This record gives sequence, structure tokens and C-alpha cells, in this order.
Amino acid sequence: MNLSKLNQIIASSIFKSADLGNENNILDSRDEAPFDSEWVEIYTLISQEYEQTKPQEDEEAIESIRKSAFFASEQFFGTHEISSYISDDFDLIAKAIVTNTQDKRITWLLDYYINHGTPHKLIKTHEKSILDY
Repeated sequence: MNLSKLNQIIASSIFKSADLGNENNILDSRDEAPFDSEWVEIYTLISQEYEQTKPQEDEEAIESIRKSAFFASEQFFGTHEISSYISDDFDLIAKAIVTNTQDKRITWLLDYYINHGTPHKLIKTHEKSILDY
């Protein structure tokens, strides 16, 4: 997995129609434990790793991915609240790719988008690392 491939995944319209009309449930679930506490833990770990390396050449690409995710989800859902969560997820995934993280919860997050919709349930681990995805 690299940033270019991640951008292609976003562009391929990964949002699922089953999530339409379910936005409030998704938002509520994401704001509660265990999802919220697990996400914050992952975010803290990846952010610390990213701040230590922070490759300049990738900052623009990460920002582009974050914006693409926001605008694609806003167009799909028609609301900026859920789009903010989604863009934060893709910012996190992009930073995990750049830092070569081995945290397999990141892979689960991306895989959930691709195969199930917007993540809002218990975060799990995936058998692959994000770099092998």
C-alpha cells in the first residue's frame, strides 16, 4: 500500500449505500467507547510516530488524501459532520502508511471501508499490515 493507491481507493467511491440514512447511528457509535477510545489510542500512536519522521514530501499528499476523503464523503452523505470523521480516518491511514506502521488495526480500518462501509463498530486487528494490503 502506498499513498497513490490510497488515493485511488477513495476515488473509486468506497462509500456504501447501506450507510445512507444511518449517519446518526454511525456518529453515535463512533463517539462512544469502545470505538472512540480505541481510535484515539491509534491516533496518538501514529501521530507520535509521524511527528518523529514527518517527511516533507509526503505532507502535501496526505493533505490531498484528507481533502479527497472529506469531499467524496460530503458528496455521498450530504453532511460535513460524518465527512470530518472520515477525513480524519484517511489522514490516519495515510500517516500510518508513511510511517510504515505495523499496527494491524489500521488495516482493519481501511478494509472496513472497502468491504463494509463507514467504520463505527469495535476496532479489530487485521491479518495483514497496511503495507501488505
